[in-house]
Amino acid sequence: SLTATYLAGNTTIIPITFTIDLNPPLVSFGGSTPIDGAYVRQTIMISATATDTVDPVPVVSFTSPVGLNDMDGNTANASATGALNTNSLPEGSVTVRAQAQDDSGRIGTAERMYTIDNIPPVVTLLPVHNEAGVVIDGYVSESTATIRGTVTAGGSPTTVNLTITPGPITATLTPDGAGNWSFVTPALNQGAYIVATAASDLAGNIAMMPPSSGFTVDRTPPTISLLQSSVLDERNCDVSVNVNT
Repeated sequence: SLTATYLAGNTTIIPITFTIDLNPPLVSFGGSTPIDGAYVRQTIMISATATDTVDPVPVVSFTSPVGLNDMDGNTANASATGALNTNSLPEGSVTVRAQAQDDSGRIGTAERMYTIDNIPPVVTLLPVHNEAGVVIDGYVSESTATIRGTVTAGGSPTTVNLTITPGPITATLTPDGAGNWSFVTPALNQGAYIVATAASDLAGNIAMMPPSSGFTVDRTPPTISLLQSSVLDERNCDVSVNVNT
């Protein structure tokens, strides 16, 4: 309170009310905001809210990256929602930061780290091998075949999805560090098979390779037959000789 004393001895007491705020607002992400450490692509939505022990409406805004703005129609409330177009940013790491400021001027922040990956993987199918590891012009003469290929990743880990028809036979494969992948089929019936491959990464990029001409399983050996000889057997033929003297 404030006390005023006049020369005549009269006093006036004026009450003064104020609030002590020692804590910054607490900022958190929610809604459809990707989790921290996610691989992201295209446009992602970012939502942030804030609470404060004293100020009922701390003001939330985005401070990183440049171009991420509050689009919820009210830039002075305790929430913010923005659309981040990752195509406008370089591939690789990006930090999303939201902050909230209360009436006392205290600022609270929250961050999430993402990896931008807008580059789809490239998947390649190599010639089919038989059990012995030999390529025989699209034909396999044994009970199983080895499907092989390579994948070039974009900016995030990649898996390969393989489909062999008829069957179908499906497999999800993880390439090695060099991008090579392979799959040994179960026992196959004789006949023609088509192979289709697709690759997807953690950011959601998908690359599909058109179905190949595949391979043919042929375990039937060729048949050899002898034709009747057309050579004349002259061992029992009569021979006449004319002698001129």
